[in-house]
Parts: sequence; structure tokens; C-alpha cells
Amino acid sequence: AVDDPAYHHALRSAWTAAFRRDPVQSLAGMIRGMIDQMLDPLVERLRSGETVDLVAGLCRHLPGYVIARLLGVAPDMQDSIVRWSDEMAASTAGGYDIDYETNEAWQTGERAKRDMAAYIIEQIRYRRSHPGEDLISQIVHSEIGATLSEEVMVINTRQLLFGGTETTANWLAHITHI
Repeated sequence: AVDDPAYHHALRSAWTAAFRRDPVQSLAGMIRGMIDQMLDPLVERLRSGETVDLVAGLCRHLPGYVIARLLGVAPDMQDSIVRWSDEMAASTAGGYDIDYETNEAWQTGERAKRDMAAYIIEQIRYRRSHPGEDLISQIVHSEIGATLSEEVMVINTRQLLFGGTETTANWLAHITHI
């Protein structure tokens, strides 16, 4: 499946157009609005002399919110998306030499994967009859999407959310300078 270059290319192509220059540039205003909304309270706290954690207040959530918006996730679910992603990341933070049956972080990460999968399946099923301009609609209604199981769509969507959120959040935290 993923080892087959043609299949992998077809799968990636379902979303490729959304990440080209013009579509990404069209997101700039929306992203700036999110940043302003997140930064304004932090700036107020800084001005009042408080120390703030910019990673927790901006870097951690911004990528998840942007990717969630691209996927068509409702604003009231965006915090859940970020929390699920964080719980999935924390599940392996200590490495893989763990007791999977009793390790609380692992169990929490597995619950987060199941909860996120259930939400994504709900969205996939809704988009089948209510297509939109979002990435879930794009994969559901793509040529390759017609050949994919819901499970494969969930895995790809979850990986986009998780991978994009984790990578970008960490990158933002490393490049932020005040």
C-alpha cells in the first residue's frame, strides 16, 4: 500500500493542491487573525509584568487550529483536536520500553487515538453527503478516496493532524524570538 509509489502518490495528491503556494497564501489573513486572537491576551499579561509561556499560549495550539480549520473541524472541537494530539505525543515521550497494559500515558494516548478516530469517521460520513471545501471532503470525494476504507482515511487524516501539529508546534517554539 504505502510502499507502492503510485498508490502513495495518489493518496498524497488528494491533498497536494491545498498546500500549493496560492492556497496557502490565501490562508494568511485567517492565520494572522488566529495569531492576534491568541497573542492579545498574552501581550496584556506581559505588559502587566507577568511572565507568560509563549509555547503553551501560542506555539502549541496554533498549528492544530490551522490544520483543524483546513480539515473543516468545527471551532468548538479545535481544543479537543489539540488535546488529542498532545495526548498521542505524550504516550511515547518516555520511549517504548514501557508496560503497555499499565502505563497511564500510553493508555491516555490510545484513548486519544480512538476518540480522534471516532470524530474523524463522523466527519467522513457527514462529508460523503455534505461535501465542502475542506481537506476531509477532498479525500472523501477524490479518485483515490473512492478506493479507501474509512480506516485508511482516518489514519491519513489523523497523521496529517498529529504530524502537522507536532512538527510545526515544535518548530515555532524553536524559532520564536521576542
